[in-house]
Amino acid sequence: DLVACGLDLVAAERRDLWRERIDEAVSRPPSTFHPNGWVVSAFQAALAAVAQTPVRDGAPAAHLKAALQAAVMIGNDTDTVAAIAGALLGARWGASALSEEWIDLLHGIRRKGEPVVRADDLEALVRVSLVT
Repeated sequence: DLVACGLDLVAAERRDLWRERIDEAVSRPPSTFHPNGWVVSAFQAALAAVAQTPVRDGAPAAHLKAALQAAVMIGNDTDTVAAIAGALLGARWGASALSEEWIDLLHGIRRKGEPVVRADDLEALVRVSLVT
Protein backbone atom coordinates (compact mmCIF):
# COMPACT_ATOMS: atom_id res chain seq x y z
CA ASP A 1 0.00 0.00 0.00
CA LEU A 2 2.49 2.51 -1.31
CA VAL A 3 0.45 5.72 -1.07
CA ALA A 4 -3.06 4.70 0.01
CA CYS A 5 -1.91 4.90 3.63
CA GLY A 6 -2.11 8.69 3.26
CA LEU A 7 -5.74 8.79 2.14
CA ASP A 8 -6.83 9.88 5.61
CA LEU A 9 -5.07 13.18 4.84
CA VAL A 10 -7.34 13.79 1.84
CA ALA A 11 -10.64 15.61 2.30
CA ALA A 12 -13.34 13.05 3.13
CA GLU A 13 -15.42 13.91 0.07
CA ARG A 14 -12.45 13.16 -2.23
CA ARG A 15 -11.13 9.95 -0.66
CA ASP A 16 -13.19 7.59 -2.80
CA LEU A 17 -12.06 9.31 -5.99
CA TRP A 18 -8.42 9.11 -4.95
CA ARG A 19 -8.80 5.49 -3.81
CA GLU A 20 -10.09 4.70 -7.33
CA ARG A 21 -7.17 6.54 -8.95
CA ILE A 22 -4.64 4.74 -6.76
CA ASP A 23 -6.27 1.33 -7.33
CA GLU A 24 -6.30 1.98 -11.06
CA ALA A 25 -2.61 2.88 -11.02
CA VAL A 26 -1.50 -0.21 -9.12
CA SER A 27 -3.62 -2.58 -11.20
CA ARG A 28 -3.16 -1.28 -14.75
CA PRO A 29 0.00 -1.27 -16.88
CA PRO A 30 2.04 1.95 -16.68
CA SER A 31 1.53 2.52 -20.42
CA THR A 32 -2.19 2.99 -19.70
CA PHE A 33 -1.42 6.47 -18.38
CA HIS A 34 -0.41 8.07 -21.66
CA PRO A 35 -0.67 10.97 -22.31
CA ASN A 36 0.48 11.94 -18.86
CA GLY A 37 0.93 15.70 -18.99
CA TRP A 38 -1.86 16.22 -16.47
CA VAL A 39 -0.57 15.92 -12.91
CA VAL A 40 -3.06 13.17 -11.99
CA SER A 41 -2.19 10.96 -14.96
CA ALA A 42 1.52 11.65 -14.35
CA PHE A 43 1.07 10.55 -10.72
CA GLN A 44 -0.79 7.42 -11.83
CA ALA A 45 1.90 6.60 -14.41
CA ALA A 46 4.65 7.02 -11.81
CA LEU A 47 2.80 4.98 -9.21
CA ALA A 48 2.11 2.23 -11.75
CA ALA A 49 5.79 2.10 -12.70
CA VAL A 50 6.89 1.86 -9.06
CA ALA A 51 4.19 -0.54 -7.87
CA GLN A 52 4.42 -2.89 -10.83
CA THR A 53 8.20 -3.13 -11.06
CA PRO A 54 9.19 -6.28 -9.19
CA VAL A 55 11.52 -6.03 -6.22
CA ARG A 56 13.96 -8.87 -6.77
CA ASP A 57 15.84 -10.40 -3.85
CA GLY A 58 15.08 -7.44 -1.61
CA ALA A 59 17.38 -5.26 -3.74
CA PRO A 60 16.19 -1.66 -3.37
CA ALA A 61 18.87 -0.25 -5.71
CA ALA A 62 17.81 -2.58 -8.52
CA HIS A 63 14.15 -1.75 -7.93
CA LEU A 64 14.83 1.99 -7.90
CA LYS A 65 16.70 1.84 -11.22
CA ALA A 66 14.19 -0.48 -12.91
CA ALA A 67 11.18 1.52 -11.72
CA LEU A 68 12.68 4.79 -12.92
CA GLN A 69 13.43 3.20 -16.27
CA ALA A 70 9.85 1.92 -16.45
CA ALA A 71 8.57 5.42 -15.65
CA VAL A 72 10.64 6.99 -18.42
CA MET A 73 9.69 4.29 -20.93
CA ILE A 74 6.02 5.26 -20.64
CA GLY A 75 6.90 8.28 -22.75
CA ASN A 76 5.20 11.64 -23.13
CA ASP A 77 5.93 13.86 -20.09
CA THR A 78 8.85 11.69 -18.95
CA ASP A 79 10.58 14.24 -16.74
CA THR A 80 7.46 14.81 -14.66
CA VAL A 81 6.62 11.11 -14.40
CA ALA A 82 10.22 10.23 -13.48
CA ALA A 83 10.36 13.02 -10.88
CA ILE A 84 7.19 11.74 -9.22
CA ALA A 85 8.45 8.15 -9.41
CA GLY A 86 11.74 9.28 -7.84
CA ALA A 87 9.87 10.92 -4.98
CA LEU A 88 7.82 7.77 -4.39
CA LEU A 89 10.93 5.59 -4.54
CA GLY A 90 12.77 7.90 -2.16
CA ALA A 91 9.88 7.69 0.28
CA ARG A 92 9.83 3.91 -0.02
CA TRP A 93 13.56 3.11 0.07
CA GLY A 94 15.40 6.22 1.22
CA ALA A 95 18.91 7.13 0.13
CA SER A 96 20.14 3.60 0.83
CA ALA A 97 18.59 2.52 -2.49
CA LEU A 98 20.95 4.70 -4.50
CA SER A 99 23.71 2.72 -6.20
CA GLU A 100 27.33 3.65 -5.59
CA GLU A 101 27.52 4.94 -9.17
CA TRP A 102 24.57 7.30 -8.63
CA ILE A 103 25.94 8.45 -5.27
CA ASP A 104 29.26 9.23 -6.94
CA LEU A 105 27.44 11.31 -9.56
CA LEU A 106 25.41 13.11 -6.92
CA HIS A 107 28.48 13.91 -4.86
CA GLY A 108 30.46 15.24 -7.77
CA ILE A 109 32.80 12.49 -8.91
CA ARG A 110 34.01 13.70 -12.31
CA ARG A 111 32.76 11.58 -15.22
CA LYS A 112 33.86 12.07 -18.83
CA GLY A 113 34.82 15.72 -18.47
CA GLU A 114 31.59 16.79 -16.81
CA PRO A 115 31.84 19.61 -14.26
CA VAL A 116 31.94 18.66 -10.62
CA VAL A 117 28.80 19.59 -8.71
CA ARG A 118 28.57 18.34 -5.16
CA ALA A 119 25.47 17.83 -3.03
CA ASP A 120 26.43 20.92 -0.99
CA ASP A 121 26.58 22.95 -4.21
CA LEU A 122 23.06 21.80 -5.12
CA GLU A 123 21.80 22.77 -1.69
CA ALA A 124 23.36 26.21 -2.05
CA LEU A 125 21.67 26.66 -5.43
CA VAL A 126 18.32 25.78 -3.89
CA ARG A 127 18.82 28.23 -1.05
CA VAL A 128 19.77 31.02 -3.50
CA SER A 129 16.71 30.33 -5.66
CA LEU A 130 14.44 30.41 -2.61
CA VAL A 131 15.78 33.82 -1.60
CA THR A 132 15.51 35.39 -5.07
